[in-house]
Amino acid sequence: MYAIVITGGKQYRVSENDVIEVEKLNAEPGATVELSVAFIADGTNIIADSAALESTKVFATVEEHFKGVKALVFKFQKRKGYKRTRGHRQELTRLHIDEISLNGKQSKKATVKADEKPAKAEEKAALTKETEPAKKAKSATKSESTAKVTAVKKSAKSEEDNAKSVAKANKTKPKVDKTVVEAVVDGASAEQAVEPERTAE
Repeated sequence: MYAIVITGGKQYRVSENDVIEVEKLNAEPGATVELSVAFIADGTNIIADSAALESTKVFATVEEHFKGVKALVFKFQKRKGYKRTRGHRQELTRLHIDEISLNGKQSKKATVKADEKPAKAEEKAALTKETEPAKKAKSATKSESTAKVTAVKKSAKSEEDNAKSVAKANKTKPKVDKTVVEAVVDGASAEQAVEPERTAE
């Protein structure tokens, strides 16, 4: 059995357990909506009379609201230098067809299915609320550990810099003339050590 439903100025062919995308409806995800029927066929019988279709209804559950694929709108006028490009994303609603009812009443199975989905959504929300503090705690511990590592690295760098400065200071000590040192060791002054060389000349 299938039906032709009308919503958002468009017609859709639907069967039970189908998923369709229609123009955005004013209903929250998990809510059950009724769609107006224009045509019903079950393989042998066809119902297209408006009087007979007054009692028939199609029940669907809203799964989510989303935006469709971007459509580019390009405007152009020749010999005028006029070009305009715009993008548009249509707001849509995804529906799950629960039941096609000939008497206009929704069966218990469909109502159970419609009630199960919001419960699942609530469970997901509760799980996310529970996991958020754990994620925050993990991020806090990570930030603390990174701060400790950076502090250790900074201290190591400062120690290395101190060691380098000490090494430079040791290398840049004033050099003493070897001839003067040798003369002092022999018990004579530097002038006496140099004078014999002058006299020899």
